[in-house]
Amino acid sequence: MRRTERVLCQRIAALFHNCENAAETAVKLLKKYKYDNVTINLTRVIIISRKMAFTPNKPTIKRLMRDFGESINHCLAYFAACDPANEGIAAECTNIISEIHRNNEPHAIFHLAINGTDLIAAGVIPGRAVGVMLAYLLEKVIDEPSLNNKNQLEMLIKQNLLEPPKSR
Repeated sequence: MRRTERVLCQRIAALFHNCENAAETAVKLLKKYKYDNVTINLTRVIIISRKMAFTPNKPTIKRLMRDFGESINHCLAYFAACDPANEGIAAECTNIISEIHRNNEPHAIFHLAINGTDLIAAGVIPGRAVGVMLAYLLEKVIDEPSLNNKNQLEMLIKQNLLEPPKSR
């Protein structure tokens, strides 16, 4: 714990680092003691991120940003603090995140050039299918940012209406 910053979520996560089912255990305990949702979620994210092994590249970082939101920077700080060998990886990830923000690259559903209303107009059945299709489109756009325009996305929708993508 000496190497972790004096940030509550990081310190709590450090307490659970060797615990089996650490994220679930931490969430249950924090809820029991009535911690706020931000602290609970950030602690969960930090614990999960501790066990991740990844190569820093744009698609991977965009997926992390999609899954963990802006709290990804806290995860990287914790990742680096847990092991000095990770400092270079954390710094590289931080640079990639800055570049993604600077270039306004899509990494969340609301960054897509299309929305649920457009999907319904294109023939997607309202409800869960809309969310599944948006997640599918985001995956495609994360891998190939040039697809993020309305015409390209509508073509992808039409291709997948016959065989809808499976949910994550």
